[in-house]
Amino acid sequence: MANLPNILVVEDEVRLARTIELYLGQRGYVVRTASHGMEALERIAEARPDLIVADIMMPVMDGYVLCRRLRTDPRTCTIPFLFLTAKDDDRDRIRGLRMGADDYLAKPCDLGDLHARVEALLARVEAVKNIRPDSISITGKLADTDLLDLLQMLELHERTGALVLKRDGDSGTIYLQGGKIIGADLGTAEGREPLASLLAWKSGDYCFVPDVVPEGGRLTTGMANLVIGQVQNK
Repeated sequence: MANLPNILVVEDEVRLARTIELYLGQRGYVVRTASHGMEALERIAEARPDLIVADIMMPVMDGYVLCRRLRTDPRTCTIPFLFLTAKDDDRDRIRGLRMGADDYLAKPCDLGDLHARVEALLARVEAVKNIRPDSISITGKLADTDLLDLLQMLELHERTGALVLKRDGDSGTIYLQGGKIIGADLGTAEGREPLASLLAWKSGDYCFVPDVVPEGGRLTTGMANLVIGQVQNK
């Protein structure tokens, strides 16, 4: 029997945490709960979850700090992270994604919608895991290759895919189609508009994943970390 996906729900509202635990548990997941970020770190140390669903406003350690802690730790930086929170302002959503969250859902939410988001995130992570490292032919360090030169080379060869960048605990992705930049995502890095901020990077690792475009499968922060890790370990 295959191992069931393990989900950690970090929520200080006891009734809501219990409701999510029961709902997802009935749909084939092993669900554990924590009431704040510090307790979540203890749960993660006990057993690494396959996905984390976390509130933002919590005592002791809030969701932002928890997400940042996980994204800057090599042992946990690839765990999919979904914010489930009453903070539904666009600025809060953007901040959450920049802190490294893979998705964001405002409360109150439909539990079916939450289930769909969880399924989608886990499926996309599996798809990234199945990317063959030997298919990622362009890899290196930004200290050795200027990012603008790299983008010009990809444009010259009319490449389509995702250029994944990782620097310390930060990560980002630049998407190209036919060699032209069509979008960018900024993970944990704070700063300006995503593309402008990424173009300023002078250090870190990079790899190019062919045939990945936002419409077909956006690489979130956790997935970007996973891709870089696969390349470094091959």
